[in-house]
Amino acid sequence: MNFVEIHLNDYAAATFHLSPLEDGIYWRLLRCYYRDEKPLPADVEQCARMAGCRLPEEFKAARAVLEEFFTIGEDGWRQARCDAELERFKDKSKAASTNAKKRWEKERNATAVRPHSEGNASHLPTLPPTHPPSKNPRSPQGGMPEGFAEFWLAWPPNERKQDKAKCLAHWKAKSLEALAGQIVADVRVKRGTRKWAEGFQEAPLTYLRGQRWEDGVTPQTQGPAAPAGKQSALEAANAAVASRVLAEMGEGQDHE
Repeated sequence: MNFVEIHLNDYAAATFHLSPLEDGIYWRLLRCYYRDEKPLPADVEQCARMAGCRLPEEFKAARAVLEEFFTIGEDGWRQARCDAELERFKDKSKAASTNAKKRWEKERNATAVRPHSEGNASHLPTLPPTHPPSKNPRSPQGGMPEGFAEFWLAWPPNERKQDKAKCLAHWKAKSLEALAGQIVADVRVKRGTRKWAEGFQEAPLTYLRGQRWEDGVTPQTQGPAAPAGKQSALEAANAAVASRVLAEMGEGQDHE
């Protein structure tokens, strides 16, 4: 027994008449009683030595304390208050042990019936995922971002449409996938301009490096211009018509 309640008022009332020597011996005997959890030995001299007595007056004080506060029995010197405290301590210990055992049994049973508990999780088979996650959901073409694929498709085919690998590397290095919508829209607008229709367009790599989608080009309201050869013939026809009209106008003036 490592703990005992001491009611100071009761103890003071019961030991007020004792001398300091007798009080010290009594307190030591009480501690031996609670420590060993059994009555003190029947031999008075042995009890005195347990209390640390060495002098004759100390042995005499030990006998006086035993005779006043303890009762001799078949198993030694007993005290009713000490026996009651020891019995109460044993009952509390037994109850605590019983409650702990019940809690342990409850936790063990709960673990046994729980199929996905931590204790049983290692015995469950590991199923592969039905659809393994993709490392890059926007890269359906062997690592090519979807936005870049749209950009390359929107670029008009011509002799300057080259260096696709370099364009892709630049696209990834500059994180242009976030601007894919703006870039593709700009390419589609510029395809309707007269400049691009006549073939005056930069290479895709130059376009990307120069961030040409920030030029602010607006769509052209009219259709693309005719090729250079056809345009010259049209201009020549228009000039001929104009000359004939002027000639007719000159002849009319002469008749007048």
